[in-house]
Amino acid sequence: MEEKKASAVCEENTREIPEDNKNKTPNSDDQKKRKKKIIIFSSIGAAVALIALIIIIAVSSIHPVHKFFLKVAQTEKYEMTIEILDIPLLGSVSIRSKFDGNIQYTPATLFTDEKYVEKVGDTKYTYTKNNDGVWIKTAKADEDESSDITESEEIKELLNLDNYEKIDGEKNAYKLKDGVVFEEFKDVIFHLGDDSCTIDLTLSLAGLKCKGRIIISNVGKVDLTLPKV
Repeated sequence: MEEKKASAVCEENTREIPEDNKNKTPNSDDQKKRKKKIIIFSSIGAAVALIALIIIIAVSSIHPVHKFFLKVAQTEKYEMTIEILDIPLLGSVSIRSKFDGNIQYTPATLFTDEKYVEKVGDTKYTYTKNNDGVWIKTAKADEDESSDITESEEIKELLNLDNYEKIDGEKNAYKLKDGVVFEEFKDVIFHLGDDSCTIDLTLSLAGLKCKGRIIISNVGKVDLTLPKV
């Protein structure tokens, strides 16, 4: 059976800047580091299903959350919302993503221009608008931008549910076991719903702590259409 990989699709990006921060002058190096961490966090979200599928194959018994991720990996169609709250000097970032097999859509965001990306074999076709607002199509050899994320041992351990225990009194909620420590992530909790999975955590952005959340939902209910060129 031919193996397909889901691609990240960003549908919506909103940014709220606190009033107290509007007149501050940010340190450019710190701001660049924070923006880079936000991009990395978004990439983590895109790699969640792939890494979870790898872990599922490696373990003998399947955790309820793993079963959810297996469904995500098999359908390759789902929505993902990534939230990073109270980022110093930047405010809050919310990115709603859609995944549909080999198609990726990214609107104009704080970090990227609007574009579609279609992966066919070893080639990626990128659809962007020119200065006249007309869609154009270009091709280049595929480079797996998520490989560093998926090969990260800390990310693999973050999604390894052997590191978690059920929270007493809550249905399908799991927290880190005592003694499990990550350098980049703290206070990680998985919440499994009927057709969704939410990962709450605290992450480090250039030495500052921010709350983060990844919500995966609407599995099998996403359809994307490439623009005409």
